[in-house]
Amino acid sequence: MAELLELDAEVLRAYLSELTDWLGELSDREPGRIVDLGSGTGTGTLALAQHFTQAGITALDLSPQMLHRLSKKASGSRR
Repeated sequence: MAELLELDAEVLRAYLSELTDWLGELSDREPGRIVDLGSGTGTGTLALAQHFTQAGITALDLSPQMLHRLSKKASGSRR
């Protein structure tokens, strides 16, 4: 499952970039906290963290394996 999510992330990379830009345009100030429900392997979580650099980010997923993979990816890409 994690591999499929990673493949989806590659295919949808441009869309994800557009989405985070759009989210940034919705408000005149940066959010203080972002919660990513169903974060999976963290592609969206990390994109949000890179775009909203001042926000605290919380990633939640039912799968410990997904969260472990996200944690490994996050340690390799500190803001």
